[in-house]
Parts: sequence; structure tokens; C-alpha cells
Amino acid sequence: VIGAWVGGTTRTCKDTVITPTSAITAGANAAPFNVNSIEMTTPQQPARGVVGTPGYYMFSGKVTDLAGNVSNVVSRLAAWDNILPTIALGSVLTQAPAAAVSLGSVTVTGAAVDNLDLTSSAGRLTYATLPGGSTFAPVAGTSFGPNFDAATVTSAPASVTFAGVYRGMQNTSVANVIQAGGAAPSATVTVTDVGNNTSAASPALTITMSTTKADILIPTIAFPAGNTFVGTPSVGAAPATRQASTTINVNVTGAIADPAFQSQPFALVEIYKMNTTGTTLTLVGSTASPLVTDAAPSRTYSYAITGVALTGAGGAVANTFYAVGRNVAGDAVISQAITVTNP
Repeated sequence: VIGAWVGGTTRTCKDTVITPTSAITAGANAAPFNVNSIEMTTPQQPARGVVGTPGYYMFSGKVTDLAGNVSNVVSRLAAWDNILPTIALGSVLTQAPAAAVSLGSVTVTGAAVDNLDLTSSAGRLTYATLPGGSTFAPVAGTSFGPNFDAATVTSAPASVTFAGVYRGMQNTSVANVIQAGGAAPSATVTVTDVGNNTSAASPALTITMSTTKADILIPTIAFPAGNTFVGTPSVGAAPATRQASTTINVNVTGAIADPAFQSQPFALVEIYKMNTTGTTLTLVGSTASPLVTDAAPSRTYSYAITGVALTGAGGAVANTFYAVGRNVAGDAVISQAITVTNP
């Protein structure tokens, strides 16, 4: 990609005037190269408008040695494009199937447009109850390629398929008490072009599910503090030496007499790691097998997720995780932050 990005939020390119030219430079007349000259040529951009505008450009080069031998000519296409593509401009995203099955797959599609050539799309799944407006890790969508080809793709549907969509997501209070009122899933899509420009996120689409989300683990029998859901790491807040991994223990507690606690409340407990900017959650571990402890009137199901990798070197580096417990219907709850400083 020709040109360099100017700092700041505006995505503009520094002035780069590209004109047909041929340049011969002095070679490196020293062993083992013994090059007499290097010739670089930038001819007219091939069938992509006028020179000096966004488009594809062909660069060719050859070298000559002191004996007059000329190498083969090597040519490369390069793209210069500083215009952002758009997604779902003047339209909305659509989903298929029209009513998604919990923990099944749903495909979200929007209209992608670019001035030169689209390359790929990606989607993000989120819930209003996720911490700090974060999303789950992006999912790759349409690959428009091949690129550097005569048939550029300037408009096309961009589709992303999400698997294992939760039906709803409850959160917890700072006291780790499970809160009523889970959020429904929503999705956004972005597209990227040949200049490595990525569009702004599309308008969000609230995903329609085939069955209605429901709150889980809200006590039907009085419990002093409410049902709690909390995760703690086996590596303490500040270990003396750097640790490669930790075990995260997740406990969910309620009343023994509550029907919701008569059997295992979660079909799966998953651990997500937050990235350093606090914007993306990535799945790093899970378990479906708890230990059960009774201490009347409460019952606790304890899930141990082992081998959760930690980062950290040369000082204190925070590792922030979140636990998500979900039932067989696809309803879920997310914990408060689980933080480890390593070391």
C-alpha cells in the first residue's frame, strides 16, 4: 500500500503523486553483489482511472551486473487507496434464518460498497450487559478476493455467520448477585478494502431468536443475598514471579430448596479474556463439570477452568477475565471482572 497514514482519527493519506517514470540508480559495486545499475519503472496504472488517484499500480524492476548481464524483470502490483468502504449504507442488516435457534448459527448480511476493491468482512456479536460496551471477538465473514485482479469488487453483500449465539445475557452486581433482565444479542458488520481501510461498524441488528429469552437463577425461594455468580483465580493478586497460566474457579450459589439448584444450573461455564483496550472478549477456556457443596441453607456449584494462559513481562500487567455460565436453552449470565496481576 503506497503512502503513509497521517496521525489522528481522520483516515487520510499523505500526498503521494504517482506518475509514469523510469529511474536508474547506481548499483552496489562490491562483492558479492557486483551490481552496476538498478532500474525501476512505474508505468501507467493499468485500466484504473488516472495516475495519482486511488487505484492499482504496476512496479517493475531489473538489475544489471558489471559484466552487462541483465536479470529477469520482476513486476508487482500495488494498491493505493485512502477512501473508507461503507457497510449497510442507506439500508439495514438482515439475518438468516429469520428466527435463530439458541446456540445455533445465524448469518447476518449487509450491503458493502467501496471505491476500488473490497477484500473481506467481519462481524461482532454483543449484548448490552457486556462490560464497558465490549463485544465478543470478531468473526471472519465474506472474503471478496482475489484482489489485484481485473475484476474488482466495488459492491457486494457482506455476510458473517455467528455460531453458538446466546439467547440472552444477564449480568451481576458489584456484590456478584445475579441481576434480572437479560439483554438480547445484537450484531454489527465491518468491511475492509484493498487499501486496508476498514469501514465504521454497521448499524446494529438485534438478532431475533426462535424462543423467548428467560432469566436464569433468579431465586424462587428467598435467599438472603440472592443467587451469586463469582470467579476467582488461583494465582493471587500479585505473585512473586511471572506465571504462565492459572486456574479460574467459578462458583454459583443459591438455596438448596430452590428448584433451580436441584440439579446443575449451567450446561457450560466459559472463560473470556478482555483485550488490553477493554473492547473485545476472547474465549480462552470452559468446563461442564462442577463440584457440589452443601452448607445449609445454601448450595454451591464450583467450576474449575484450568490452564488459562496469562500474559505479563517486565512489570505489572493486568489479565482481566470474565466468566459466562449458560444453560441448555442458551440463556446466560456474565460475572464481574476476574483480574490477575502477573507478576
